[in-house]
Amino acid sequence: MENSLFVDIGGTNLRYAFVESTSEKFSKVIKKKIDESISADLLIKQILKEIPIQINNIVFSIAGPKLNNTVEMTNRNLKIDPQTIKTKYVLNECFILNDWEAIAYSFLNFEQKSLFNLINEGKQPYNDNILCVGPGTGLGAAMLVKNEIALATEIGNINFGIKDLIGDKYYSSGEFRKIEDVLSGPAISRFYQILTNKNLKPEEIIKLAKSKEINALEVVNDFLKRLARFLAKLSLIYLPGKGIYLSGSLVRSLKDFIIKKDFKQNYLLSNKNTPQHKILENTVINIIDQEHLALYGCLNYFNLTQKV
Repeated sequence: MENSLFVDIGGTNLRYAFVESTSEKFSKVIKKKIDESISADLLIKQILKEIPIQINNIVFSIAGPKLNNTVEMTNRNLKIDPQTIKTKYVLNECFILNDWEAIAYSFLNFEQKSLFNLINEGKQPYNDNILCVGPGTGLGAAMLVKNEIALATEIGNINFGIKDLIGDKYYSSGEFRKIEDVLSGPAISRFYQILTNKNLKPEEIIKLAKSKEINALEVVNDFLKRLARFLAKLSLIYLPGKGIYLSGSLVRSLKDFIIKKDFKQNYLLSNKNTPQHKILENTVINIIDQEHLALYGCLNYFNLTQKV
């Protein structure tokens, strides 16, 4: 492999690592907060300045929809055009992936020991498709079809099913209009603010919940109920026969609050007496207890492109 750089640009943080031509493993992963006003060009210059080797290839994972081989970020004014970057920095290859597309590709050599099962452990796959889902700054999802093709979605920006998830009281307020408004880190903050008039970060609320603060516990438990019910909807939409995999630091931080019996009950709640019940009973759901999946996905994708 030539010297290659892998960059994950999220809604909040930037992560990057490189692989030298003499190795197949990442260097140390660097994580930084992203300056909201930074341009793509300046961002790349800063990264390359910090890397001690000449880079021949770059693969980006970016939190935003990919259209006409460019990505314009959802949560900040930053646009990545790989052809422009390839020419300007004299690269052999430059590729871009949607962040969840990259996470799906991470499953090409995923370590099973990193999984924490929520429900239906040991069920046999009913097809070869995997669904990756993660609430974070927003809400993302992608499918990996037959271990070959990753299909990104913009599931966080859809607006159907919200009233069913939060009820009339919250829906009538008019402020919850996308799925990620009710299933994301900012959603945890907003629901806590409604209860307490306090504006706290999601990680602060989760810390309070761990100390048994009653409002924080209510917000966290309601969030997990909504997540379980939403995953049931996704199971019927995508039919992920090899399972649903939840990833991201937010989900990992909520792992200790999950009571598996209750999570499964909420997952099955709206389809108990339907023919679709068997689909839900046979869909495995796991949490991925591992960091930097998008970077591993970028590496896997790059290796795929280099196969003759």
